[in-house]
Amino acid sequence: MESSDTFGIVSAPGDPMPLGVSRCGKKYNFAVSVPNAGECILHIDYMNKNNKGQQEETTAVFVMTRENRYGSVFSLSISGLTQNKFLYWYEAFGKTFADPYARQISGRSVFGKTEGDSAAKAVVEKENFLWNGDRKLKYSYNDLILYKLHVRGFTKHSSSGVKNPGTFAGIVEKIRYLKDLGVNGVLLMPCYDFNEIADNKSAQGVPILTDSMRAKGVFRHAPHAIQAEGYRKVNYWGYGAKSFYFAPKASYASKPEQVCREFKTMVRELHKNGIEVLMELDFASGTAYGMILDAIRFWVSEYHIDGFRISADAAKGELTGRDPYLSDTKLISSGWDIERIYGSQISPEYRNLAECNEGFMTDARRFIKGDEAQIGPFTTRFIKNMARCGTINYITDHNGFTLYDLYSYDRKHNEQNGERNQDGTDFNFSWNCGAEGDTALRRVQMLRLQMFKNAVTALFLSQGTPMLLAGDEFGNSQNGNNNAYCQDNEIGWLEWKKTKAARTSRAFVAMLIRMRKEHVVFHNPLELKQMDYISSGCPDISFHGVKAWYPDHANYCRTLGILLNGAYAKISRAENDVSYYLVFNMHWEVHAFDLPFCSPDKKWKIVFATSQEPPEFAQDNLRLMLPPRSAVVCVAGDK
Repeated sequence: MESSDTFGIVSAPGDPMPLGVSRCGKKYNFAVSVPNAGECILHIDYMNKNNKGQQEETTAVFVMTRENRYGSVFSLSISGLTQNKFLYWYEAFGKTFADPYARQISGRSVFGKTEGDSAAKAVVEKENFLWNGDRKLKYSYNDLILYKLHVRGFTKHSSSGVKNPGTFAGIVEKIRYLKDLGVNGVLLMPCYDFNEIADNKSAQGVPILTDSMRAKGVFRHAPHAIQAEGYRKVNYWGYGAKSFYFAPKASYASKPEQVCREFKTMVRELHKNGIEVLMELDFASGTAYGMILDAIRFWVSEYHIDGFRISADAAKGELTGRDPYLSDTKLISSGWDIERIYGSQISPEYRNLAECNEGFMTDARRFIKGDEAQIGPFTTRFIKNMARCGTINYITDHNGFTLYDLYSYDRKHNEQNGERNQDGTDFNFSWNCGAEGDTALRRVQMLRLQMFKNAVTALFLSQGTPMLLAGDEFGNSQNGNNNAYCQDNEIGWLEWKKTKAARTSRAFVAMLIRMRKEHVVFHNPLELKQMDYISSGCPDISFHGVKAWYPDHANYCRTLGILLNGAYAKISRAENDVSYYLVFNMHWEVHAFDLPFCSPDKKWKIVFATSQEPPEFAQDNLRLMLPPRSAVVCVAGDK
């Protein structure tokens, strides 16, 4: 039975599903879960004409009692709201709160200026967005090259040269750069609306710096001086914060009041340029599976998101992995119970699940640095490409050193975090190449470039899906900080270096990406078995030591050869890819590598080497002398 309220708004019993606000014709349905509450009050702010015909802000209040409750869900149907935009919030147990299912949040338009959760209000706005036929791109994991970035930090630094720094629009301005680099997927760190300020009290640590503070040199203050100033610490990354998982972050928009439109525009423009959009959703521990599925489905349907990296708790059950609506949406987590999800026989039509863990990062770092007993672990990571589940490989992630810092620092330097350098991992498997931090020593600089090339070669030529941390391609540094979670400043932002060294490293990464895309042998859709099951005369992949066909797994061994057989890499039904031989000498001494026999009409030719001095062939192209701490890639070319 309907009841008429003031200001011409009519309320009636609502539907408890779906949660949040849904619109049907001229009616809005409000549904919110408030466990153990006897009543819940709905407040709606909107513009209304007064007796003089003037527009004024009006608040309508509706009390929902047990009669409006189904389970723990209170619901109400409202008609008579003719405005294109209005605000609403709830009240229960004497406290106000915003709808956890809110699709847009007001009062958080400036990053670092959040005034607590009580000030947040949900926004409802009628919007017609032209997608122009946009659809998810649905790349396979074999063809995907991921680029992980922080929306604010990606373009906030003045060196980015964009008109809208630190925003979704800023990413659109960098699409040409992303295309030139060759990536075809971006993974966005948390960009839903999270509370970046834990509380409004002074906290030990780095400040939230305004532009005027930077001009005064506040950033150069010591941590204790910063604390004395009374500034507040910020959760720059967004992990672990109280969040609204259905609302894009307004402070990441150039026009916060149009954040939904700006986010959709970013997705549409990236798709138009052949770049997928994936998001990280860091659900708090204990978040109901219903909300997890609702949030993921929402971003897919409303924003055309191609995939997600979700927290481990969200992937523990089989519900997320088996959800039929998400069967063509990429879902990445630290691990999946594949047998439980698919059974022992079924393979998915579209391989949408993928593992993303630290195994490749740790083993690749240790192998490239020249640690003992790393041949076996690295070869296992290099070949991994499961038939029913993708594998995401990376050398660096948001948590830890950047790639530049990995070969510039032996130890972490997190003093600016205000935690006495006790935060962040102590296990970085890094090496400063002979000098801690920045140095003018030419030999150290060249060695660091060589180590960088070794790392990205191992990453982009491995069988799993490579993920590059934004800025690594041109040597972005965090000054040795391996836990920049609170650094909303020059430490946490990308400094878009334009030096000769930056151009060299960026060009090298672009070359590797192009090479990977052009040759199926580096991103084979088949799960390689180290066997010759088509009788080509050579296994699909084989591992070697300094002596061909004899891999050396001794603790002291730091040399490895990898033969990728082109006969197992199909370009078409009638054409195969060429074979490649990758040679890694991670020892600090020169080593001579015997090369495996190609074929009577082929010989090995060097495609590129990571060393400044090129390696030399010997014994009629059957032996290669490789400089210390270097790698070389050879192709089986015509004689």
